[in-house]
Amino acid sequence: MGEKTVVLCAGLGERMAARMRAAAEASGAFRLVEAAEESEAISILPDMAPAVVVVSLAQGRGTALTVADRAGFRLDHARVLVELGEGPDFADGSIFLHMPNAHGVVSAEMAPGDLAAFVQHHAEAAARGGLRAGAGGQSNILVT
Repeated sequence: MGEKTVVLCAGLGERMAARMRAAAEASGAFRLVEAAEESEAISILPDMAPAVVVVSLAQGRGTALTVADRAGFRLDHARVLVELGEGPDFADGSIFLHMPNAHGVVSAEMAPGDLAAFVQHHAEAAARGGLRAGAGGQSNILVT
C-alpha cells in the first residue's frame, strides 16, 4: 500500500482537533498533521504537500485566512476545508469569496465517520486535480 494522503490541520481548537484525530483513525486512509500556529502550518506546506488543509475561523485568529492563502499560492491542488465559528460570520457562504480554494465547511459536531468520508472525498478530488472553487469549480457546502 502506498503512502497515506497528508491532511494538515492548522489552528484548530481542541474539540475540532480531537474530531479530526478520530476521523483519521476511522478512515485509516489519511495521515493527520497538526500545526497549532500559523508559522508552523506555513512551514509544513511545501515539505508535506497536503491534499487537504483544514483551518478554523472559530478560534478568532488570522491563521485560517493566512494559511489558506499560502496553500493556494504554494499548492494549487490542495483543498481547504473551513471550520466556521458559532456566530453569523460567513454563514451566508461568503467564505468562498474570501478563500477561493475553500471547498467545504466542517464542524466538530460531525460524526467521525462522516468527517472522514468528507475529508477523503476532497483528498481524492485533489489527487485527480479537480477544479478549484475560485476557478469555475464547484464548492461543496456542508451544513450541519
